[in-house]
Amino acid sequence: MVVNFSESHILLVEDDRIMRTILSDRLAPLGAKVSLATNATEALAFLEQEHPDLILSDAVMPGMDGFELCRRVRADARWCTIPFAMLTSLVQDIQARSLEAGADDFISKNAEDIAFRIRVRMMLRLAPNMGQAPVLALFSASSTIRSLLQAHLAPTGILVKAAADRSELREILDNSIADALVVDADLGEDSIQDLVQTIHPNPGSICLPILLLISKGQEALLETLEGRIQDFLTKPLTARDDRLRVKLLLRYAQSVFPR
Repeated sequence: MVVNFSESHILLVEDDRIMRTILSDRLAPLGAKVSLATNATEALAFLEQEHPDLILSDAVMPGMDGFELCRRVRADARWCTIPFAMLTSLVQDIQARSLEAGADDFISKNAEDIAFRIRVRMMLRLAPNMGQAPVLALFSASSTIRSLLQAHLAPTGILVKAAADRSELREILDNSIADALVVDADLGEDSIQDLVQTIHPNPGSICLPILLLISKGQEALLETLEGRIQDFLTKPLTARDDRLRVKLLLRYAQSVFPR
């Protein structure tokens, strides 16, 4: 299945004129229609007339801020299922406030263009919420990574099936219904490229959503695999980020391949 965003519609809410232009330019390669609102009041008026596939909103704006806008969107039955991402500088307090307000995610304005596009692509295909308990396949040669991710996800009810090598992963994928796959980039660039390209032969094709675990210095892999992976996590892993990103990946999986 190839994902085409040419019919997708994004509402971008940003009060700064220069930043609106920058963000619009960064979204252009996706091919989606982008509508602009200069403040939260304009955004609410827009939603009375249109139903976008995604709302990207600045967090800090004069008057009504992005957090209050998000709360109002979530409180209205007409709009509450629209994926909503807060655009932030990834300040810890803003991350927490974004989630408390009901945002699905937060995306740094300072992120590299590739990382920004990967996160927006994910948001454009989110299902409203997960139904039955999902299954996550995890491929890492590190017992520490396997144990840590399983421990972080245990409270969520997500079933994690871990593999330490390629044969174990193949057995998991052949004998169980995995909704998504997490792959550790420390397996080596050549091995990662071979594995991901085997699962997703063409950029934009999807048969199993993939999240890549990378370390500092491995960011170039995002460019190499753009269009073949759906999200990424940067190590060291933390429970809050692991749960957020994996839950979003599984919602994406439910949207693309509903059971």
